[in-house]
Amino acid sequence: MAYITKHTLNKLCSSLDLDFKTSELDFKSVVFSDTQVFYLLNSKQNVFLFTYASLLKDSESFRANYFQFLKAKEDRLLYVRDDSGKYKYHLKLDCPMLSNNFKDFIVPKPIRDKGKTAVDEYRNWFKENSFAELFSTNTISLDEIRQEINAKYCEKYLIKELGIETELYHNIPNTGNLSIDENFDFNQFQMELNVLISQLDQNFTDFDWRTFSKLSSLVNKDDAELREVLTERYSSIKLIERYSLKELRRKLEIANSIKLKIINSLKKYLCWHYNFDSISFNSKTLDDFGLECCKYCLKETVG
Repeated sequence: MAYITKHTLNKLCSSLDLDFKTSELDFKSVVFSDTQVFYLLNSKQNVFLFTYASLLKDSESFRANYFQFLKAKEDRLLYVRDDSGKYKYHLKLDCPMLSNNFKDFIVPKPIRDKGKTAVDEYRNWFKENSFAELFSTNTISLDEIRQEINAKYCEKYLIKELGIETELYHNIPNTGNLSIDENFDFNQFQMELNVLISQLDQNFTDFDWRTFSKLSSLVNKDDAELREVLTERYSSIKLIERYSLKELRRKLEIANSIKLKIINSLKKYLCWHYNFDSISFNSKTLDDFGLECCKYCLKETVG
């Protein structure tokens, strides 16, 4: 038996490269009976929810019917520790890694901007000087580490000195728990979902605007990219000229905010509906999906 946190389940469902579209019938039978949601979300969001629900309902059946290998996480060059490894599963519910906070040092942006070679050199330098170990034992402060970085890299890369406003360290509380919300109230959930659906209807009043709202993920693009996509998609009606890029971005932000709330609400419902607390997975199935066993659990199992 193997266990994954909600955080890992979420990442797994976001990362699986699945080449199919979810039908209304599949959504209704596995995700939620009210198909209003199905038509409000875009196809990628529906596939995510279908995958999330299917893994909770019967991961073995999902593997047999929809199997694709999970792509390894790309190294974002953000942290000192190379974070391009696979997502982890655990063999024991009492594994301390299930509740550990995420802690790591941040590679300063001016160095990240120099590319992977510069980041790899920085990581090696950081490890050779044992800054992480010294910090964990209160032997060195963040300010002293910042001074060391400035002394070595400002002249090397002709960059400005890092000030105290520059974030160098992340200590993020663990949110990947294994428990469902014991106070989950289905009637309250339905009421809140209906409110969110009503908010979408109020802001996107006809078919064309509701179709536009399905582009909510475009909100993360900069103005130039957003203009290019909308100009190409709506060239015949000159949408930007009619409403302005600023107004269209505002509409996308509204859609994105509401739809993220809908998806998060449905995830809580699905964990309750399929009793996430009681679910264990076949470790071979998780291996096939691209996960790997937590090193602590592996060490305990081997000896």
